[in-house]
Amino acid sequence: MLRALAGFLRDEPRVMGLIGKAAADVTRRRLARAIDLAKQLESATSADRIEVLTRIVDQITVRERAIEIGVRAMGIWPSESELADHDQATLIEVPVQLKRCGMAVRLVVQAPGAASARGSDPKLVALLAKAQRWFACLSSGRSETVQAIAQAEGLTGSHVTRVMYLAFLAPDIVQRIVRGDHPMALDVTRLIRLVPLPLAWDKQRALLGMDR
Repeated sequence: MLRALAGFLRDEPRVMGLIGKAAADVTRRRLARAIDLAKQLESATSADRIEVLTRIVDQITVRERAIEIGVRAMGIWPSESELADHDQATLIEVPVQLKRCGMAVRLVVQAPGAASARGSDPKLVALLAKAQRWFACLSSGRSETVQAIAQAEGLTGSHVTRVMYLAFLAPDIVQRIVRGDHPMALDVTRLIRLVPLPLAWDKQRALLGMDR
């Protein structure tokens, strides 16, 4: 968890997303503050780390495949009075696995950027293939409308539209999903829920937790 938080604080694009619109000098000051906190999480004493965590972490939610860490802007920049009425927050997802060890169950945290050996998710791969196939049908003229595809598949037009958005995923994201090298929390339900995704590939990576 400490590594995930420190990695977030060192990630300028993500921190700038938390900062929002601000003057250049304010942005530089806040980025420097975030990096300073990252250093504290990486090398400070246990007491200092706990003090940092107490200030910046809003909540921690343990789910089946991930730990969600809520980070508060006011915790990173507590002296910034202009944030008082607009406390931005963001979630960091840390993939985890439950593994049985004798009579006990261990929570295994997967470090950000660590390669996955669990194999690909067949349902995710099938969903991406379906998105590509439906988009190809529409763009080639084999199907004249989304509704025609929906009728042929026995689905609603809105569902077909949502799936087809995935045809615009960045190629490296598709490759990582096919390899199984993606956040464990990313499954079919979550991916569909996030549609429509940003068209910018860097924003897609950030949203899906694949920017590391």
